[in-house]
Amino acid sequence: MADELRDLNERDGMGGRGASAIRPYPLIAWLIIIALTMTVMLMHMLGSDASSAAEVAEQNVMDRLEGETALGMAQLQGKAAARPTMTKFETGSMAQRLRGVVLKAVIWAPDEGLNELRQIEVQVEESGYEPTESELETMQLLQQLYEHPVPEGRVPLSESQRAELVEQLGWFGQVALAYDSDDAAAKGELLGSAKWLAIVLMVLAIGGIGAFVLGVILLILLIVFACMRKVHHHFGAARSTDGLLAEAFAIWLLCFLGLHLLLEMLAPSMPGMQPHMLGLTGVLHCVTAAVVAWPVIRGAKWNSVRTSIGWTRGAGLWKECGLGICGWFMTLPLLGIGVLIMLLLMVITSGSGQGTGFEPISQPVHPIITAVAEGDVWIMLQVYFVAAMVAPFLEETVFRGLLYRQLRSASRAWSTVGSIAMSALVVSVVFAALHPQGVLAIPALAALATGMTLMREWRGSLLASIVMHALNNGLMITLMLVLFS
Repeated sequence: MADELRDLNERDGMGGRGASAIRPYPLIAWLIIIALTMTVMLMHMLGSDASSAAEVAEQNVMDRLEGETALGMAQLQGKAAARPTMTKFETGSMAQRLRGVVLKAVIWAPDEGLNELRQIEVQVEESGYEPTESELETMQLLQQLYEHPVPEGRVPLSESQRAELVEQLGWFGQVALAYDSDDAAAKGELLGSAKWLAIVLMVLAIGGIGAFVLGVILLILLIVFACMRKVHHHFGAARSTDGLLAEAFAIWLLCFLGLHLLLEMLAPSMPGMQPHMLGLTGVLHCVTAAVVAWPVIRGAKWNSVRTSIGWTRGAGLWKECGLGICGWFMTLPLLGIGVLIMLLLMVITSGSGQGTGFEPISQPVHPIITAVAEGDVWIMLQVYFVAAMVAPFLEETVFRGLLYRQLRSASRAWSTVGSIAMSALVVSVVFAALHPQGVLAIPALAALATGMTLMREWRGSLLASIVMHALNNGLMITLMLVLFS
């Protein structure tokens, strides 16, 4: 009898102190988790300012990418291929619409640019928008640039005017000036870069379709093998101490959000640390993983905690890594559904936007995009460190390790399918809501998180889901690096 009691206590992770020795408080923990998650979502909705310096920088990066794409597609497949991209530049801020003027002028004809400029003037009158002094000057410069037919003796733009155009429109200003000059080398460089980008995007599109089809095939095979009972479940049974995992996650969330607030307050006073801030943030995030020791502090055994959260080798390092790669492909169909929902929400929330106002339109873009587009080698090393190493390890540990395990244990009285579905949905939504892309990105991020969560359910070990996460982030960063190079 004593041996049986000892085995039971070992299984529950409580040593010899008995079930009454530890009393988890998952309800209190979940109240904290829900409150903090809702607060972050509310901050996303109320605090999202598309006119802020950070979001303007992100929008400028995206505008250049889409502008180069339109210019490149027009060269490769004809002018009609650029029209889908051009619709974006007919809405949003004045700066975005003026960039559209440049694109229409260089892709079609200067007359098209002038017509678009006149259309903007009409929209200004209809909406009551008051352009700034710099916006009015940019409009005048573009009008002078695209007057057609060109009046004899037209005074060319001065050096200061040319510099002003580039300052206001960035890459689009360079394109406008290159097409207005006889500098074939400058024009050829811009055209070559745009054509290269379009070719890369076409290759990536073909590769993406192939990866999607492969993911569908692998997903179907997995479902078939599961129905034939040839897929073994490695998640493990619930433990009475799993409620401590919710406490650990709540503590981690408090530390994580507090750390971000602290860094935001300290960053302006440490200008010398700015080039290293991303790497420092990653190191500090790694430190927060120490929260997994909380259940041990509360009395649980470390081996029990480690097994519960998935810090195990599973079926072996190489097998789990291989399954993680396959799992990433199988997640692509889910991601596709999430992206479609996200795009639908963007259309619903933005409306037509044409002629109704000149408010900047916020896009669900990760802030790291500006670091990738403008950073040097040291910045890129930090980006890879944070995105492809720290984030997969930390986020899989706290979301799929702590939080998912606790939810599955709390719902063990449910049917297996119901418990998995509820737990995966909650964890994936919380995961997506805490990311900086904003509320509109939740469907896409949650779909990606669902694939990682199901992999954790299947394998028990976190190794496969960490590989999935690292592969996804690493590929995204590499893709952005190629596109912005």
